[in-house]
Amino acid sequence: MKLCTVEVMCRLLMSKIEPELISGLLFQFNIFLEGMGDLPLNIPGTRFHRAMTSANTIRRELQVLLRQRRVELDRNVASPVQDIRSYFLVNADENGKLMPEVDIANEMLVLLFAGHNMTTSASQRAA
Repeated sequence: MKLCTVEVMCRLLMSKIEPELISGLLFQFNIFLEGMGDLPLNIPGTRFHRAMTSANTIRRELQVLLRQRRVELDRNVASPVQDIRSYFLVNADENGKLMPEVDIANEMLVLLFAGHNMTTSASQRAA
């Protein structure tokens, strides 16, 4: 179920994604999920610390994907409305400022987590 959820969210957020990338994100995402319910002690050796390390790994990977998409948008190979990643990169806020890649990566991680949480809750209620 987790693989399916993460894959669907990756496709919504980032369109075409290689299976190896999804597997790597899923591995890190599972570590992230395991530590989210623990006491928030960011001390090496705790599950929470491993979760924060995995979250940072996911953010770095998302930033790489964002840079790739920015290049694709500049070359007109990708559409500004292709996916959420493109949307975040091309749409400015009310002051005309584009969101920094770090903030976009954080938003995308939150959306991955929320999508997973919502799907898990819905499947548990249906069972």
